[in-house]
Amino acid sequence: MIFTRERGTVELFLQTFNYFRNTNHHNDVMHNPFKRANLLLTYMKGPKVQQWATRKVEELTLAVLGDSANNVAPTNNVDDEQLWTRLTLDLRTAYSEYHGAEGAYRAIKNLRQKAGYVDDHIVQFENLLNKAGWGRDQHGMIAAFKEGLFEPLLVQCIKRQPKPVTLTEWMDVVRDEEQSFYQMKIDLAKAKDIGEADVLKTWLRMPGNVAGSPLLMWTLVLMTQ
Repeated sequence: MIFTRERGTVELFLQTFNYFRNTNHHNDVMHNPFKRANLLLTYMKGPKVQQWATRKVEELTLAVLGDSANNVAPTNNVDDEQLWTRLTLDLRTAYSEYHGAEGAYRAIKNLRQKAGYVDDHIVQFENLLNKAGWGRDQHGMIAAFKEGLFEPLLVQCIKRQPKPVTLTEWMDVVRDEEQSFYQMKIDLAKAKDIGEADVLKTWLRMPGNVAGSPLLMWTLVLMTQ
């Protein structure tokens, strides 16, 4: 359980420490916010994080013990949970994968769905949305969600009537459309045995299907998986 500042691992580090804390809940160190905070900092190693950890130890020392030589009085008792809360908040702020709402928004704008994995895409999108702290239908989130969808899937969703309006409705629609695509994959599964040219002929004979259609592109992608 060592934190070295590796990108995206701060939440796992804190979660692992909480497991350790719960396992040793009878220990005096775990009941004392000052000692608990200092213990957490001992698990932060390496050149990328050592300076930050050292500075936090100094801040904890000043807060609880003060510095009589420089006429600095203590500001917190050893049992003040604010010591722990402040430390973990500072840790998340300094080393979180996404630094606040702005970072989460950039990640949302860059998020792109992999063909056939719309559920994974939705989970990632909602996690980033929670990190940003925004409402589901605010800050252009619906537009950002649509921009990240696999294009042939987006085209099919746009054709839906009635059109989805809220973010929740869009997520429900893309799930439904992808299920329809997978049903098509099942229907065409045997066609793989007769070659791609015959697959195209079979697909084009289906009502409403035309060459160059985004749906054709999506069908071929599914058949290669």
